[in-house]
Amino acid sequence: MKYLLLCGVHGDEQNAVLSTIKTFNSIKQENHESIQIDCLVVNTPALRACQREVPEKPGATMDMNRMYGTEQDFKPDEAVSTIKQKIMESDVVIDVHNSYACANSILISNSDYAEDYVKFATEMDICYIVTESATNTAKKFAIEAGKVGITVELGGMGYGPEFKTVIDKDMQFIHRLIMSLEVYAQRGGKFEKKAPLVQNCIVRSIYAHTEGIMDYTKELGDTFRSGEVIGCIYSPSGVIVEKVVAPFDGWVADAMPKIWVEPGDVICDLQPRAGRI
Repeated sequence: MKYLLLCGVHGDEQNAVLSTIKTFNSIKQENHESIQIDCLVVNTPALRACQREVPEKPGATMDMNRMYGTEQDFKPDEAVSTIKQKIMESDVVIDVHNSYACANSILISNSDYAEDYVKFATEMDICYIVTESATNTAKKFAIEAGKVGITVELGGMGYGPEFKTVIDKDMQFIHRLIMSLEVYAQRGGKFEKKAPLVQNCIVRSIYAHTEGIMDYTKELGDTFRSGEVIGCIYSPSGVIVEKVVAPFDGWVADAMPKIWVEPGDVICDLQPRAGRI
């Protein structure tokens, strides 16, 4: 299959750029007969400025991943036109992003194609997060054009003492995803249009009820059972004032990068286990 790796869509997600480029070169060097692969760093102006959106043009800043509607929705943009052409020339489009505190996972929009993407992730043991469907994204454009479209969300942002370790881990995830897609295709796996998943299959935010110091007892990507304690909130005197209990079976999708929480703060997002529950 022919793969297109997109990265740098948001200019402040710089780990994703390096992880994607290094994975691209690694796979090319492996000389897989069944794999053709291209890589495109999408939003170099925002990457230079280290900011999420396209730096201001006459008019307003623009999110490069919300510009894939019709020309009636957006003024034609040269970069987006190039990306669309690259998508049309590919079989699989993988759009790589990263955030502060997210398990390495694929984001599955709860669209008519969600069921088969969840099936793929479950069979291939790929961590996934089901979200509400966003409009005018590169992934949605790819899927509606009959391609396999996948958004990857990697954990960790910015340089630090563990930067190389993070990049290596991210590369392993992207590489495993591509190899899993190859195996899935060889098994006859398909991504077909069906009904969306039911609402309670979508990732769910968990909120603090008291203020205090947050401690997670589960790490990103860890699984849990309904009723299991996944974290605690301590008072300044070191006493547990709230136990955070999982309301269903699933895994930790992401956690907020802050230690002090207030009532009503989102402290983590949990992904329910697969299935029409």
